[in-house]
Amino acid sequence: MVALTRGRETTAAALLAVGLLGAAACSSSRPGTADAVRQSRAGARASTAAVPDQLDPQLDNGANGRNTYGRRDFVAPAKLCDGRLDGSDRAHLLRVLPRGPVAPNGALAFTSGVCVWLPPGYERSGLRYPVIYLLHGGGGDAGDMVEQGHVDRAMQALIARDPKTAAILVMPDGDNGHWYDNRDGTLRNETYVVDDVVPYIDRHFRTIASRSGRAIAGISNGGLGALLMAAKHPNLFVAAGSMSGNLAALTLPGLAGLATVGGWLGLVAQLALALVWAVFHILIITLQAFIFMVLTVVYLSMAQEHH
Repeated sequence: MVALTRGRETTAAALLAVGLLGAAACSSSRPGTADAVRQSRAGARASTAAVPDQLDPQLDNGANGRNTYGRRDFVAPAKLCDGRLDGSDRAHLLRVLPRGPVAPNGALAFTSGVCVWLPPGYERSGLRYPVIYLLHGGGGDAGDMVEQGHVDRAMQALIARDPKTAAILVMPDGDNGHWYDNRDGTLRNETYVVDDVVPYIDRHFRTIASRSGRAIAGISNGGLGALLMAAKHPNLFVAAGSMSGNLAALTLPGLAGLATVGGWLGLVAQLALALVWAVFHILIITLQAFIFMVLTVVYLSMAQEHH
């Protein structure tokens, strides 16, 4: 997929999530509801103190991201999302390091680093905001939605038209778009997002910390991950969206993941299903071509008899 198309679809995934969240949780915009609860301005800043839910920066394995497609304009997440809260009314893009699960060998079972986009006026408003979790696709990283999806520009334009659409965007890193847990415990991205990232964001930012204030969406492999997490954890997300979602997990990384998650039997079953589906489509196309040829012959015969 070319970068331009990928960027447009990534932006669309973010806007889809905004729309879903607005439709599903529209009641939160009424006066007196959770998003109108004001807190002290001291709570406007993300905590920077060393606390148990913070990953040691020396263990940060996701700072450089992944430039899978060899783009010359690639920017690593650590540089792309290196903003700081400065008391201004502008939007901010930060990178935080929630702790997460550990593999049996002691290594991190996730790729660290979460990009967090805060809407204009966040620091001074004292308001609580809904949160949209955006999951990147295969080959992407935590900065994918910002760098290629241009969510900053899209969200600022949306908020300028309707301030009620303001939301916090949270963009974790899902390795190569593998938004699941391996059976052997070496990769636990689902656990990381659900048990670590969501609680971390609610503790460190002024969120609507309930189901009605969270939506999740993604592109490609991230679209699959978003729907799976929403279905498996309905208590966490009020809405879910998938843009060009890889629901069959039929990419090479996806198939490799299925082999790990479901064993080689699951992989063979998926490949067999894909083969049957491809043969079915070939038969349908062949049948359509045959019918077209028959109709063409009949039409030409009738035309000759008419003349």
